[in-house]
Amino acid sequence: MRMLNVRVLLEKDILYSQRQVTVESLPQWCVQTRPCIPTTSGQLLPSIHIFANHLRTIVGPHLPVFACNLPNILPELWQQFFQFKIELFVEDYFDLLERIHHSSSPLNDEEEQRIQLIYTGLINQIRLKNYKKKKSLFLLSTQNQQFHVSNELVLSIDKDLILPSSVKQLKLNDENVRHPHLGLLLDVVQVRAVTRADLSLSKQIIYHPSRSLSTKLRNIQPYLFALAEHHKVNDHAIDCDLVIFEADRLELVYNNEIFIHEVPVHLQQTQLYVKRPWYGEETIAALPHILCKQLRLPVHFEAELDRMLKERSVNGVDRYFQVQNILIQPHFFYPELLTIGGSREKFATQIDRDNNNLFYHLPSSLTTTELFLAALEAQDSKWSGYVYHFTHLENAVAIIRERKLKARGHITNFKDCAAFNVIKGTRSQVKNFARFYFRPLTPTQRCNENLSSSELISRFGNRPMCPVPIFFRFNLRSLLAIENLQWKVSLGNMASPHTEFDCTSEIVRKFDFHYVYADLRTERGKYASQQEFLIETELDFDLLNNTDIELFVQNENAYKSLSSFFETCRYSIDIDLQYFFDYNGRVNVKYSQTTPTKISISIDYPKKSADDTLGQLFLQIKSKAPTKTITGNLLGVFERDGIYTILGRQRISFVPESELLQYAVFYRYDTQIWLVYTNYNDPIFRVPTREESDDEPL
Repeated sequence: MRMLNVRVLLEKDILYSQRQVTVESLPQWCVQTRPCIPTTSGQLLPSIHIFANHLRTIVGPHLPVFACNLPNILPELWQQFFQFKIELFVEDYFDLLERIHHSSSPLNDEEEQRIQLIYTGLINQIRLKNYKKKKSLFLLSTQNQQFHVSNELVLSIDKDLILPSSVKQLKLNDENVRHPHLGLLLDVVQVRAVTRADLSLSKQIIYHPSRSLSTKLRNIQPYLFALAEHHKVNDHAIDCDLVIFEADRLELVYNNEIFIHEVPVHLQQTQLYVKRPWYGEETIAALPHILCKQLRLPVHFEAELDRMLKERSVNGVDRYFQVQNILIQPHFFYPELLTIGGSREKFATQIDRDNNNLFYHLPSSLTTTELFLAALEAQDSKWSGYVYHFTHLENAVAIIRERKLKARGHITNFKDCAAFNVIKGTRSQVKNFARFYFRPLTPTQRCNENLSSSELISRFGNRPMCPVPIFFRFNLRSLLAIENLQWKVSLGNMASPHTEFDCTSEIVRKFDFHYVYADLRTERGKYASQQEFLIETELDFDLLNNTDIELFVQNENAYKSLSSFFETCRYSIDIDLQYFFDYNGRVNVKYSQTTPTKISISIDYPKKSADDTLGQLFLQIKSKAPTKTITGNLLGVFERDGIYTILGRQRISFVPESELLQYAVFYRYDTQIWLVYTNYNDPIFRVPTREESDDEPL
């Protein structure tokens, strides 16, 4: 070949054979149709059945290669003459792998390298030709250099998942493992790609519901929502139904039986398994990462989750959020929070599941009342152990004075905080019960708190409001110890005509204990928070100890106003912002730090709003000449029966003539007039002109 001029061999010289076949070049016809070309396999074959010698490295002795000492890649004209195979196709690669498997020669390092080269080429060809046909063949495994049928092999594609040697695995070098299109090969040869998702927990271990961790996550949900709002993270899954189990150890197995390794945490769809105790060093180190992935939270939330999980109580979390100036309760307007209905059926499966787990850990001998108390106390919430009733300042004073909290149907003179449309649609039977919630921060409170919001008018027919909300907190165990107390619980908001309520075992066992204290930004929490505790006709405070009743107010103004009515209140009164959303507009009374003291009364909203111009302020002072200076958005100044009245919008400021000056502030909206502040015990709103109606006693 070195001496021949290949151009001469390619010259056309038409020859007609006896078979009437036209041959344009006799030499070329001979090499391509006659077995005359030497190969590395020792055979003489037509050139078109032989592979070019640059493929020798990959095909080795298994396929015929042109046996020649010329350079690996033939000059273009020689290749045109011989028409050798210059590339391998998918079926050629399969043929090679079959020949290697059937080869009688021992498998050495060179052969292993060849197999890996074949895989690389095969991946590229499958991709290039868009090859989809399935193929089952014997491939090299990691088990003692043995070949196994490909559909019996697996391959771990997670770099940190190392399968034991007992598992039949496809043997691949690092380059092929990292090949971006490896999945195409695995799909064609039917090798199963194994990830951590294919591992399961050993069925030989018994797993128990982790009530402790479930409660912990429920209790920190408000802080996760607050963080998400603070960092403007919207596409999260904080409100996912995560079912949590625990065991002394977690063993991951493959194929339900082959032990892989132990882990402290394992997530299986919406089921989270933890090694107990969950607050142990190993488990709690792994939890934040797993939870952030499941809840779709950014990586930087892991440190925050770690901190919250390690805090013994939410009080520590509260302090941290206060230092960081992160608002915990929702400070944006969520229309869905206004939905005060809600059906148990939507969450029935989850509620029944959680209750079964809860009741399993409680003594079976408990009475219905004992079961109800034990199930609530088991929730480990700062709100558990009590029931709550909130009402406006003037109503609260009347309740304390009378020492009775009566059902709506049994009182006539009170400040109505309710929504017209809600009360109108409420069953008359319900109005014979004094109603309580099991926690503060319910959707109803969100609607009614302080001056409410104008967004509610179209939905509720009015603007329900509770300008100065006062919370009564009653010890539930003491309540249920009252002899012959006629009590019931509801499975939702009693404003709904379909809500079931009773004190039977059937109703109590359907109560949503686990989510009654959950955050409102969860759908189930919004429903469960509206479950009610009901007492027929009235609650007589004389049947309780004074220590069983506590009152909580929103700020110093509310504290001073409520305290002003009593020389000594027999019940404790505390300021606690945790009871309030603190979102809606309100009437504020502020004292300046300068001398002389200036008192400013204003209607304040969290953001600029059309609501700012709604409502009127009445400042009534027990003096005919009370101040030197009165400023603000004044509408009029009146004097009647020794009461000096200033009427204004949005803001009134004055300098009192004496620190002992007695005054009260009222807010008028629509036809209702509310007392919002007083520093003495008998404020009576006096109509500023004689043409209007008589005095309205508190």
